[in-house]
Amino acid sequence: MTIAAKNTPGNNSILFSHRLDRQAHVEFFTTENGKVEGWCPTPSLRFNDTTQPGDEATFDRVNDILFAGLLSDGQQRMCKISCVNGSWIGPICSTNADGTFNTQPAPVLFRSCIINEQELKYDETRQNLSIFVDEVRPLSFDNGIDYIQVEHGTILNFRCNDIFKFKLEGVTSTRCVDGEWTEDVPECLPTAAISNANSTQEELEFPPTLDFLVEKGEYGISETGELVVSPGSNLYLYCLFERHQGNPQWSWTTEREYGRVWVLKDNEWRYELMLYGARDEDSGVFTCTTPREKKNSIAIKVKDVTCGKIEGEEDDQRVTSEYQNRLHSRAKFACMEGYMVQGSEEIRCLASGKWSDRAPFCKRIMCPPIVASSYVEMSSQERMYGTRVVFSCPGGQRIVGASSITCLRNETWSDMPPNCEVVRCEAPLPPPNGRVIYSGRFLPAGEIVTFACNAGHILIGHSQTMCQYNGTWSRSAPRCKPACEFPGKPSHGRLLPRKFHYDVGESVQVHCNQGYRVLKAPKLTCLDNGLWSSQMPHCRRKLSPHKKKQHQIKAATSTTSYPGEKRTTT
Repeated sequence: MTIAAKNTPGNNSILFSHRLDRQAHVEFFTTENGKVEGWCPTPSLRFNDTTQPGDEATFDRVNDILFAGLLSDGQQRMCKISCVNGSWIGPICSTNADGTFNTQPAPVLFRSCIINEQELKYDETRQNLSIFVDEVRPLSFDNGIDYIQVEHGTILNFRCNDIFKFKLEGVTSTRCVDGEWTEDVPECLPTAAISNANSTQEELEFPPTLDFLVEKGEYGISETGELVVSPGSNLYLYCLFERHQGNPQWSWTTEREYGRVWVLKDNEWRYELMLYGARDEDSGVFTCTTPREKKNSIAIKVKDVTCGKIEGEEDDQRVTSEYQNRLHSRAKFACMEGYMVQGSEEIRCLASGKWSDRAPFCKRIMCPPIVASSYVEMSSQERMYGTRVVFSCPGGQRIVGASSITCLRNETWSDMPPNCEVVRCEAPLPPPNGRVIYSGRFLPAGEIVTFACNAGHILIGHSQTMCQYNGTWSRSAPRCKPACEFPGKPSHGRLLPRKFHYDVGESVQVHCNQGYRVLKAPKLTCLDNGLWSSQMPHCRRKLSPHKKKQHQIKAATSTTSYPGEKRTTT
């Protein structure tokens, strides 16, 4: 037994699909101890489209593998397969609300049957054979799986792809009974018109090719190869055969008589049977037999075809359009916003009076849980279609990746969840003739650095900047401009103009208070090296006339004369 499986993130179980037909039966595989034991071979898994062998364990007694079956109509039931006498049998599903299995009477376990694609693909007589599961659904081998396992009781119907150019040799249906098919798969043999015979005589050894025309009515081909026509139709059956080779014969299983005549059309001789105003009693098998006793038959069914009520009309989320139940009518399905169709979006009313597939159901669109890093904060835990989740990071960190993602219609997120990383700014460069006061090369968000200028320079701009959460600095670095600082206030005087800083070439003037006079030059000029042209001059008190005269006398008397020097008196 092989189980098609896919990994399910965040779940310790294995999600697998047991393909009984085109409708996938999705199940969760569980065991009591997580290991298979005994002498039944371990069921192999087709995991993510790759076959995984079993672990060589076997079962030495009847043991069960349980799984929760999600059926195509959305209902869940507990199911199991069992190991009996070295073979896996099942699955069977519980009908009890609590998921238990009835033990009295003991449930009957039947083996499943296999349909092998290779046997059909490489057998020329079966390459043109159409197979239908449960009467209406075409059998298909999907995703590289070369065989299909079907449960006990499954019915297969057969017909040739073209029921008039190929002759079905064998039965039109078979049934799976405890691991065995009740009938062999039939063959589709080519007829004379497509036989590729080398000569006319060789062509005569093939069954005759048939054709038909329907007027004034509807018709269709059933899954068992019947030509179904509506009552009142005119039906013309043709047996393609060259007249000079003899006269073929039409025979039928009905009670009515029908006209026959030779017709030449498109350089083909056709022996025609005419059935006017088809009635129920015209249903039967019509056979053309050549002079060499080669036969080909077509089953006719006269029926006013209608298909039954479509199931699931109570599904409030499903919308059905173009719904009629006549032959070839189509029913189209859609789901309300936020839901998706599970199954076929369109089904047809077939000639068999059945719909081409089960009606779908609407499943809420849900994206998988978001697996984000521990630091990422999410605005919502919702996972429904259209949900937008916004991400953020703690203070000092920033988003790396998408800042928000949205749940899409295909049940995937629009992007991967992001990560958070610590925000750091690279240390800024100091301005020319200046410096930066900080610690470390990379500084975290919120850190503030200070700029300062060397002596003889003043700072133009902001003295501080902060590392922002986007990894950039809040302000650009200032510049250091050559200038002179305020030289200070002279004693007993004032300095004009009075400023904090002076540009290169700018001058200041010392003005002494009343009763004081300036010593040295009163003017200072700012040089391009940021220094003043001279030191700050002082303000000295002026002398009174009497004290000034005494000061002069004292100065004169204290003067010393040297040889050759002329002494003067003030």
